[in-house]
Amino acid sequence: MDDNFIIKDFGREKLMKKTLVNIKKIKNRQEIFCEDTVALETEYSLFVNGQKLVRLSCTPEDLKELALGRLYTEGLVRNIRQIRSIQIQEEERTIYVEISENEKQRTEKESGKNTKNEVESSIESREKEPGKTEPIQYRNAETTMPERKQRSEGNRIVGFSEIFSAAEVFFSQPGELFRETGCAHSCAFWKEREIVCSFEDIGRHNALDKVAGKLLIQEIDPGDGVIFTSGRISADYLKKIIQMGVATVVSRAAVTEAAVLLAEKYGILLLGFVRNYTGNLYAGQL
Repeated sequence: MDDNFIIKDFGREKLMKKTLVNIKKIKNRQEIFCEDTVALETEYSLFVNGQKLVRLSCTPEDLKELALGRLYTEGLVRNIRQIRSIQIQEEERTIYVEISENEKQRTEKESGKNTKNEVESSIESREKEPGKTEPIQYRNAETTMPERKQRSEGNRIVGFSEIFSAAEVFFSQPGELFRETGCAHSCAFWKEREIVCSFEDIGRHNALDKVAGKLLIQEIDPGDGVIFTSGRISADYLKKIIQMGVATVVSRAAVTEAAVLLAEKYGILLLGFVRNYTGNLYAGQL
């Protein structure tokens, strides 16, 4: 990690991820007044090098991992040494990140090669700033996806039975937020026969970004690892995983056609509807 990497976190003691609300429970034609536990949803503006990139609607915890993971899965950073600083201003609901370009980005920028790889971001949740008309640009994830690494013999997955066994352990033990509210997606990174990290969030993309941020911060090599997720696999979700360099994805839910085509193109092992030691293989092979 860069010696200049700085983390400042303000107001974290105030954060919660759930709360109680008054409701009417309707049962057998009767109305019963009671309380229900619901998940909190909070919006944070993410600034990169002073420019507003996106507004994140998320579960208000693990914000450092969320912000850095978002930059990682969007191809804006490749390693933790590119992160100069991150500041979380809880009262302002704002996250500030300072990053530096990697060597490849600087070379391409100087030669003008990256022009075709940049796309205008029309992120739906991003607010336009008054008096600012130029779009925020970031590198297209598909054009910056790293080459697939071959699994090393030492970490090679034995077979589907091992994947299904790991999935059974993860999916049968939902996180606290889901258990108490039913309103959370979960995502985990599994490697060398153990779960390295797992996160929950109201958004499936956010949960994945938090996993990516954790791997980035701890400088964990994602090669030979597996992403387990409770959410569906769409093409935009899979692009994030490919950007991380993970070649195996296991979901308890469905997958889209676009995700299948993308998995076939990049040699991704894609499994869906994994539960009770069974699942559907949509692309790839062990």
